[in-house]
Amino acid sequence: MKNKTVLSFVVLLLVLSLMIPASTQNVQAQSAQVASANQLYVSPSGSGTACTSTSPCSFLTAQSNAVSGDTLRMLGTFTSLVSLTKSNVTLIGGVYTNGFEIKGSFVTIQGVEASASSGVCVRALGHDLILDGITAHDCPDHGIYIYNTYNVTLKNSTVYHTAMMNQSKTLTSGWPSGIKVKISNNILLENNTVFNNYGEGFGLRGSYITVRGNTVYDNYSIGIYANSDNLLVEKNFVYCTGDPEFDRTGLPMNGIAIGEEFFTGWGAHAYNETVINNIVSGCKYGFSYNGAEDGVTGGGLRDSVIAFNTFYQTKQAGVRILYVAAQKNVLIANNVTTTAPKLDNPTGITMVANKAVSLAGGTSPTGFKLPAANSADSAYSLQTDFSGSRSAPLDIGAWDFGGTTTTSTPASTSTVVATNTSTAVPTKTSTLAPTKTATPTSGPGNTPTTTSGPATFTPTVNPPATATLTSTPIVTGILSAGIYDDSNPNIVYIGTWSLSSCATCYGGKLHVSNVIGNSSTFAFNGGGFTLSYQKNTSYGRLEVYVDGVLVASLAHYNTTTILATWTSPAFTVGTHTVQLVHLLNKEVSVDAVQIYPGAPPAP
Repeated sequence: MKNKTVLSFVVLLLVLSLMIPASTQNVQAQSAQVASANQLYVSPSGSGTACTSTSPCSFLTAQSNAVSGDTLRMLGTFTSLVSLTKSNVTLIGGVYTNGFEIKGSFVTIQGVEASASSGVCVRALGHDLILDGITAHDCPDHGIYIYNTYNVTLKNSTVYHTAMMNQSKTLTSGWPSGIKVKISNNILLENNTVFNNYGEGFGLRGSYITVRGNTVYDNYSIGIYANSDNLLVEKNFVYCTGDPEFDRTGLPMNGIAIGEEFFTGWGAHAYNETVINNIVSGCKYGFSYNGAEDGVTGGGLRDSVIAFNTFYQTKQAGVRILYVAAQKNVLIANNVTTTAPKLDNPTGITMVANKAVSLAGGTSPTGFKLPAANSADSAYSLQTDFSGSRSAPLDIGAWDFGGTTTTSTPASTSTVVATNTSTAVPTKTSTLAPTKTATPTSGPGNTPTTTSGPATFTPTVNPPATATLTSTPIVTGILSAGIYDDSNPNIVYIGTWSLSSCATCYGGKLHVSNVIGNSSTFAFNGGGFTLSYQKNTSYGRLEVYVDGVLVASLAHYNTTTILATWTSPAFTVGTHTVQLVHLLNKEVSVDAVQIYPGAPPAP
């Protein structure tokens, strides 16, 4: 490996910063950002021009005056539709009674509350967005609508009383969803609470969608429903309280479901689906594949895993799979399921170690922790459970015996907002709250004898990222302060990585992973680091773990090929271990890493 100097890397980054336009800089903690230059204060009656806290301006004035890196602080209740068209800004707070929409890109939205007398509560139409702490309620259409976009994170948000057009439950199809994703790529839906909606809780149509750590209960029809490929559904708590208000044909919602509905130009997308570590209680089904509608060719569940879930006291079946001809390479393993599975045809399906276990149940995830060890089969292995690390040997179900009980759906610090330097907490000026307050109770169920279907093949499904994290990361040395090329021997690659030529990359090459679950590991001594990587149309999402804790989820997708950097938060000065894990889409890349002796510089 040829010698490379710190100066050359700094010069390279400076040149790239001049070459890459502001519109390609990702606020999802992925590329260099301009520090927030101004705080613009906005109120519905604002008439000032300086947009200060003592003399706020109108929204139109603020949006016209805002430049890249600015923060718009919204004060009060806005009764007209607010449409954010500016890119590279942050918007915080405000109550919107006639809807809110984001048409700009590289935007962060925090602490927004939206309702609507007609239409959708919140529309996300730009790309590279972070929606954090959104409350959407009381709208006739979708609560939050993510449409025709990519690289969007929706987290820590609450959606209820949406899809109100179907409150009478007379629609036979086509009802909206609490959270709707349509024709979108690289979407992360994390730590949201979705309930009491008169359509699906989540309705998803796209590719490379992650649904993680959400709480979903008492919605009409289905809790989490996808017409999507390359789907990851993990660590969600889905339950039905027995409230008949949200029953469909006398039964509560389906828990987690995949379908192949007919949409012009969409086709069959039920492949590369991973459903792991979820809890579904008291609902119609735990997991179901609902088949392919007329007009969908090549349909059938294929190359998918449903493993280590707890499907408890479901009304009709823990697992229900309709047979369509392309069905193949499906593994259903190590699930707790108290109701017998329903399979039209076992061809292409392997069922292993799915057992009935008596649990405490209830409306807290802790009631679904195994009361005693129940060993899992080795057909599929996970090193994490619903809330932490799994024991050894592995147990079945979402939450194994001996697992931690510190948190039910651990909050992730992924996609840190690099541009928002304010520490102010948005003031919620509305006291609206959901009216449904019934105390959930687990529905009745049975405990049939364990059934196991025929094992007709050896599954070849690529495990998801959470299946490949190593308990003891492999390291060969410790990086000290400085800049290191991706080919440095102390950066270890696990899985199938290749070297790719890149004229603008540090050293002229970068490492590329083309298998989901591959990882790269290094240890460093210092207070933080900067990772450089490439983004393009075939790239997906890379998750960053430091000392076993998820700190970022970096979307590598972009409509053109560019170089990008991400700088970590500050850590206590000392030795730390970093794992970079390929989560979604065809490829991710690693170019170089810079280690800082103390806290990293502000982006």
